[in-house]
Amino acid sequence: MEILSHEYGLTYFKSSKYGTADLGMTKDGKQMSDGWLTDKRLFEKVGEENTDAIRQSAKRDNVEKWLMKVDENGSTSMVKLDEYANKLGKLTPF
Repeated sequence: MEILSHEYGLTYFKSSKYGTADLGMTKDGKQMSDGWLTDKRLFEKVGEENTDAIRQSAKRDNVEKWLMKVDENGSTSMVKLDEYANKLGKLTPF
């Protein structure tokens, strides 16, 4: 998980997967789901102050999560994820 941006009360998360890899199931739920984005996981990435700010963004529904897929040829696609880390639409090349 990478935090792409946390500005103006908006937070964007991205997870990159290569080849046939996909989001996996963990003890906290599916990677990138709301249940998986725990305070502990955020704190380890961004510290206490930013964790609090991201939590506030989430309460205002100002968080987006994206999956980036890179295939064996290096082509890259992205798709937005819902709160359960389900893909909202099809992977879009860029």
